[in-house]
Amino acid sequence: MVCVIGGVMVVKKRRLFAIALIIWLLPTLLVTDMVTPLVKVESKLYSRMVFLDYDYAKKMVDGNVEIAVLYDTGDHFEIAKRFAQDLGQKQMLGKSVAVRLHDVNDFERVGIPTAFITVLETQKLKKIAKALISKKRLVFVYDEANIAYGMVGIRLGANIVPVINIENLIQAGINLRPIVFQVAKVYDGGY
Repeated sequence: MVCVIGGVMVVKKRRLFAIALIIWLLPTLLVTDMVTPLVKVESKLYSRMVFLDYDYAKKMVDGNVEIAVLYDTGDHFEIAKRFAQDLGQKQMLGKSVAVRLHDVNDFERVGIPTAFITVLETQKLKKIAKALISKKRLVFVYDEANIAYGMVGIRLGANIVPVINIENLIQAGINLRPIVFQVAKVYDGGY
């Protein structure tokens, strides 16, 4: 036999547990809802920007565009998989797009793709930024806050605006077609 006071306590504990669970999961649910549209927009923009590199044809792998997506955490792996879903097995300007996912810890073993997309914590990206730039390939950043260590990002606001880090493009010897600079914001070390 359960006493009423004990029953009330059980119900209160269950409610508190349910509320705590919702509060714990809420950020994940909200971020997931925001991630999908962002990845779709970035996938479309980044896959087209590859072709705005004057030397993209020389950077193709076996005649196709290969994009290496670097990730570092479980959450970032899920985002990387979304990039693979949105970009993989597509045709762009008659060229196939292949996407390869790579844990950043295996970065040294990654071949040289046509371009990189980085889905990394800032500190991890900062550690490999020079090595990425030295490969002379476009480096796209998933998080605009990391544009200092990449070459192209996206600013979301009232409009979707590409952000270009010219300094890193120059260091890598990459020349983009002028149309990019008509629509993009140039990163100058701050905003």
